[in-house]
Amino acid sequence: MSKRVLISGYIGFQNFGDDAILSLLVKYLKRQNCTVTAFSSDPEGTKKMFNINALNYMNLLHIIWGIFDTNVLISGGGSLIQNGTGNLSLLYYLFIIALAKIFGKKVIIFAQGIGPVYGKGFQWLAKMVLKGCDLILVRDIFSQRILKKWGISSRYVIDPVWDLKCPQRDYQGCVGVQLRNYRFLHPTLMRELAKYIGIYFGDRKVKIFSFQNSQDSNLAYQFEYWMKTQASGVETEVIVPKSHRHLMEEFSHLEYLFAMRYHAVLLGIKMGIKVLPISYDVKVKNLADEFNLPYIEACEESDYYSYIRDLKSSYHEDEYFERRREETFNWEVLNRYIK
Repeated sequence: MSKRVLISGYIGFQNFGDDAILSLLVKYLKRQNCTVTAFSSDPEGTKKMFNINALNYMNLLHIIWGIFDTNVLISGGGSLIQNGTGNLSLLYYLFIIALAKIFGKKVIIFAQGIGPVYGKGFQWLAKMVLKGCDLILVRDIFSQRILKKWGISSRYVIDPVWDLKCPQRDYQGCVGVQLRNYRFLHPTLMRELAKYIGIYFGDRKVKIFSFQNSQDSNLAYQFEYWMKTQASGVETEVIVPKSHRHLMEEFSHLEYLFAMRYHAVLLGIKMGIKVLPISYDVKVKNLADEFNLPYIEACEESDYYSYIRDLKSSYHEDEYFERRREETFNWEVLNRYIK
């Protein structure tokens, strides 16, 4: 008899990273002959896109029934156990995990980044809930250190997006820009970024990417406006992708990338694009540090001129980049709990 697996995460929001992780996870689970259900903000869209069952993530009856009817709850991937984006989000994901344990279900924390968790009360609650989990897989050593301080064991795994089969590079020498809404975004960032991209890459096409259309697309068009204002002769195109596959195809045209989102930076590194991360969150900074990449702080005024000049003239990689690009996710770590 096949196992029933329920997935809780940031699903149904048309976010590239979360959709890519879900597609890989579903593929693995179906190979194990599992019946897969996910909590989603768009159940019908999730059913159609991933060919799985889906329940409304905010419907309490759906939540209770989904957990009652499953054998295993998988929470993740992404960054769910954090309150940097709000306390309600953290409480929601902890509630799902706690309810699953109350119902006696196995719980796997899947390839997550942990933190930041602000406030002693929220930290205590997160520790108590996570201590009851059967398996915790974290995607970076910084998350593992946080859990170790909390007295919780975890295993380090690479982010599942490293496992994506990317299209062959269709080299066109384009420049990519990916920005996201961020309440502390420095007011001069878009203007100055557009200005110096125009100075150093005025002869190249600039593709401006939305990684989550509900949050990124308006900002993408705003940045296109700044490009036309600061560098009027530069050809621009806003990419509002139809799927994560469409987005990767567009990425295959890039030589350079300026990116805020974690998975935009990761995908750029994986595909051999020269990347300048723009850090709005500790997870982006940690990824940049892991690869020894210079980065811009999204909330601070920066020397954009020097960063962009150096990206074009002195960017270099070492063998660590090549080795990481060849890595694949170790799905066997889940077998004991799924089979």
